Amino acid sequence: MKNIAIVTGASGGLGREFVALLESEVDEIWTIARNCAKLDELYAEYGKKVVPVCLDLSERDSFGKVDAMLDKDEYNVRWLVNAAGYGKFCAYDDIDVAQSLNIIDLNVNALVAIGLIALKHMTKGSRIVNIASISAFQPLPYMNIYASTKAFVRNYTRALNVELKPRGITATAV
Repeated sequence: MKNIAIVTGASGGLGREFVALLESEVDEIWTIARNCAKLDELYAEYGKKVVPVCLDLSERDSFGKVDAMLDKDEYNVRWLVNAAGYGKFCAYDDIDVAQSLNIIDLNVNALVAIGLIALKHMTKGSRIVNIASISAFQPLPYMNIYASTKAFVRNYTRALNVELKPRGITATAV
């Protein structure tokens, strides 16, 4: 059984940093992001240990693709890092409905979906790391949707950690 890590938002920022941190921890690191070229750069840097998975997690059909990949072989997901996410700095009515819902879809729905999919392949000692934000602690004018999604991530992860404790799986909000 292969021990793997799944890192969403792996093409940059914290996601990319987690790839570097997890390199020596697992057999493979599945790097998920929309930017295929940046995922190819990770592959070039880390070699065959990195499995580039070019998907837009704001599109719900992408969840089934991850699920199918995990079902193809016997994988033990040792680490799940949900680092995919974004926000817009602007007045509430300066972004349209589609963009507003896209922020929620990526920051909340994708995090929950990928977590549930990966959980089926986790064993005692596995870890879920969900990237929240300092904005999760207070209302944030001009980034209110982003801050609200990160408050969800923080509270969801804290509750999830309690639920998973009997299974020996840790969930941490960063």
